Amino acid sequence: MVSDPDKVAESAADEQAEEEDKEIRFGPVTLGGAMRVNYIHGDYVVVGKAPQRGGNGGNVELDTFRINASLESGHLRGALEYRWYDGYNFLHTGWLGYEFDEAGQIQVGVTRVPFGPGPYGVSQSWFFDQHYYVGLSDDMDLGIKYLTEQGDWDLALAYFEGSEGNWKGASADSARYSYDVVRWRSAILDDGSVVPAIENGYSERSQVNGRVIRHFRNAKITTDLGLSVQRGRLRGRDADNGDHWAASVHMVNKVCGFTLASQLTRYKIDIGADNLLGTSELVPMGA
Repeated sequence: MVSDPDKVAESAADEQAEEEDKEIRFGPVTLGGAMRVNYIHGDYVVVGKAPQRGGNGGNVELDTFRINASLESGHLRGALEYRWYDGYNFLHTGWLGYEFDEAGQIQVGVTRVPFGPGPYGVSQSWFFDQHYYVGLSDDMDLGIKYLTEQGDWDLALAYFEGSEGNWKGASADSARYSYDVVRWRSAILDDGSVVPAIENGYSERSQVNGRVIRHFRNAKITTDLGLSVQRGRLRGRDADNGDHWAASVHMVNKVCGFTLASQLTRYKIDIGADNLLGTSELVPMGA
């Protein structure tokens, strides 16, 4: 056990240097990547053309392959990540930015939307929570974002011209990382049956975001208390335009090694019924 503060600092510096030695660097650019593979075995009976996961020892399947790069040169910052999933691939992150001395950072490109207490909201599991599936956490969009820390306050302001876009895949508009309102190639008849149709639906446009978080670091229970707001437009295809908005209060508390994350959100997606779904109560979302 190391008890000398100087030795503790020295040990930490050595560990950091060792980690940096493992990185692949080309001047100011750092390259990386990862691969995730799943082994899946099911004991259910295979019917028709369903995936064969039982009776033959199971399947080994590629889940994710990614490459990523980061840039740090003087005041310039940047990040890039591209991912391949089974059957489709997409840009996850791609932005360039400028780091001001004490006034924060600005990012331009495909970057994470500032909404909620952190990048993954209040989720503590692989399945995330409802915010993710309605596009309100871990959401990547195309725009410009400003981040700054002033004392115990964190502030984020952003404007997004659109979503991260559709990339390579078989779907009409869902070869992407995060959940967005999307276009699709289906319609709903009066009897409720779903049938193929021309591409229709909505795409996100002109979205603004603001988030403020206050840190209470010296309290017995350290607390991050925040407020997030979002508003944007929906451009209709074979449908009138719509809009959407969301507002949220969120808090993260930490004490004795335990973390409690809580969030209360109200959101609304406002569209008309003049679409091929024939209703204002349903909207296609995809990722």
